Amino acid sequence: MKILDRKFRKNILHFNIVLAILVFSIALYATNGFGWFTTNNQTGASGMMVKANGPDFELVEVHCYPVSAIEDGAYTFVDDVEVDEIPCNDPAEIVYNEYKKAIIMELDCSINAGVTVTLTAETTQDWLSVTDLNAQGTQEVDNYLSNVVSMSMGTVNGTTFTKTGSDYKFISGTPSSTSSNSQSITLNSNLSGTQAIYIVIEYDSTLMQYYCENTDIAYDKVNYANDITFYLNQGGNA
Repeated sequence: MKILDRKFRKNILHFNIVLAILVFSIALYATNGFGWFTTNNQTGASGMMVKANGPDFELVEVHCYPVSAIEDGAYTFVDDVEVDEIPCNDPAEIVYNEYKKAIIMELDCSINAGVTVTLTAETTQDWLSVTDLNAQGTQEVDNYLSNVVSMSMGTVNGTTFTKTGSDYKFISGTPSSTSSNSQSITLNSNLSGTQAIYIVIEYDSTLMQYYCENTDIAYDKVNYANDITFYLNQGGNA
């Protein structure tokens, strides 16, 4: 019986040691590594990804809400529904989805005093012109989300989002076969404190018109692969 007791105590000791190492490893990763939050995709705005990097702030949660109404620059969203895509573009006014062609993205952050954080949106893809798309020779053409959307930050009152800044696009100026895109956009370089950050992501009418008027492709049915990643990077001291 004593031999069994010693073996039992030894096994318990080994288990406790392994458990302690596992807990320490998880804690170390959580405080020093990248944190990312992803929503999976079906079509449209697929896999919204946010990455946070910095020792003095925390990205607590990420939410994406559908928009039920857009009127006079105000976006009414549904805060008890989570989505992982932007509804299909609908130039022919065919109702593919009950929601409007935009989503509201909420990033809940906790930033330590005296610290500023920069928010950027980035892509690794190049601009695709209609020449590039027509050369693919198919009506089922994949394009990238960064080529057709604009983004803007804003404030929220209840379930109403209002823009407070400029519209940002990866493509500047009038789109053409010779356009090129910026692969990094700074949305805000002075985030601080504990706050919820709100961004509206929507189809840009100028970009969509460029594609729709210059190709025979049914762009309300194109799958827009999401190539956009949002980054929260610790800047400097405020």
